[in-house]
Amino acid sequence: MNWLNKKRLKKVAVILIAAFFISQLLLLIFEKDFAQAEWQSKPQERYQMVDDIIESQLFIGKSQADVITLLGQPALTLNNQKLQLIYRLGKAPSFFDNDEAELVITFQDKKVIKVTENKN
Repeated sequence: MNWLNKKRLKKVAVILIAAFFISQLLLLIFEKDFAQAEWQSKPQERYQMVDDIIESQLFIGKSQADVITLLGQPALTLNNQKLQLIYRLGKAPSFFDNDEAELVITFQDKKVIKVTENKN
């Protein structure tokens, strides 16, 4: 490798490392741990807590009454084959996706079995 190629390689490496750190910083800015008071008082910012809710499995095994106590009344309740509570999450800042997402909580035998994010 000549010195010009090494110089380019260093520039590319610096750019990739910087991009990685910026993306991690943005994740920290736009993600929060679940907080009941904030969830209920700032519905337009719920998208920031959805990853924590899903990853922590906070609601798995809880009853419908427990979920409503923590999250408040859902925007929509579906009762097809399984009961589902749907909560609007607000719009996350994005360059590409302008759709509003929803938190879908699915029940079976009166207990939460699945919590997912549905992007419209």
